[in-house]
Amino acid sequence: MASVVKRTISVPADVFAAVEAEVTNQESLSTLFSEGARLLLRQRAGARAIATYESEHGPISQDALDEADRLLDEAGLG
Repeated sequence: MASVVKRTISVPADVFAAVEAEVTNQESLSTLFSEGARLLLRQRAGARAIATYESEHGPISQDALDEADRLLDEAGLG
């Protein structure tokens, strides 16, 4: 098992209630928070990668964005 760090965090009550409601018998509250944090980190890394690309090559064209949407839809991810 990977090492873990235990910390006390503050979470708005409504957010905590919604997250707690999503926890199943197969996962823990810590797992759900960890998965959410990982997703947020991947999204931010992706946004940084796009910003870097656009700073070097200019804005991504609408045609390229439309093609990406089409490919994601075909893969069931859109």
